[in-house]
Amino acid sequence: MEAMIFAAGLGTRLRPLTDFKPKALMEVNGTTLLERIVSKMVSFGIRTITVNIHHFPDMMVENLNALAEKYNCRINISDERNMLLDTGGGLLYARKFFSEKKKLFSEKDFFFSENNFTESDDENCILLHNVDVLSNIDFNDMKKAFVQSNCLALLCVQQRQTSRYLIFNENLELSGWVNTATNQKIITRKCRKEHLFAFSGVHIISKDIFEKINLSGKFSVTDMYLQLSAENIIKPYIYNGLWLDAGKKASLEKAAAMF
Repeated sequence: MEAMIFAAGLGTRLRPLTDFKPKALMEVNGTTLLERIVSKMVSFGIRTITVNIHHFPDMMVENLNALAEKYNCRINISDERNMLLDTGGGLLYARKFFSEKKKLFSEKDFFFSENNFTESDDENCILLHNVDVLSNIDFNDMKKAFVQSNCLALLCVQQRQTSRYLIFNENLELSGWVNTATNQKIITRKCRKEHLFAFSGVHIISKDIFEKINLSGKFSVTDMYLQLSAENIIKPYIYNGLWLDAGKKASLEKAAAMF
């Protein structure tokens, strides 16, 4: 499985700290947020990681090259220094770094590994991760759930309090989005019973998704998933373990005690 870390953001919630270095290089107990995600991915057997950059790009390139050497992995740098593309636009722009989608094995070559997915399945999906998210999410368990669900994308979600929720229908298919503070609501597919979950910033996509995205330029993955959910199955991976959005000053300080 390949992976991408979204690390190009300006880190406005962390100002003035991010006036001097990018959010990705903020430290928790002496280790940067970026290194924490890279090391975790490598520990789960991921050897090819793409990272998008924008804020303090030269500083990011230097750190990424050092991490690639330290963890003996390949890190592709998707350079957005000329234009910040947000998460969805950044993913689409980085498409060139991902290996081609492989054909499934023929019936005679079909086999199951100990994790119950084929090698082809494993190589046809991409783990996406926000750089400011810290958690104990098991990437292997999530990958297995993705393969078994036969969906276009699997979004790690939580039952936590927020103002913005993803809406899943009675079949647990992504069906919309709601902002409970403003009452703004978007419904994209039939939904008789609404299940509201908060998005965690960790998700797995099929490489098929690139052929289906109709948006261009700067756009968020939320907008992308909502558009795609009208005709494609996007499922939740419900996680209620340790998780923290470390992109705010208060939570960055809290992270030191949690991780």
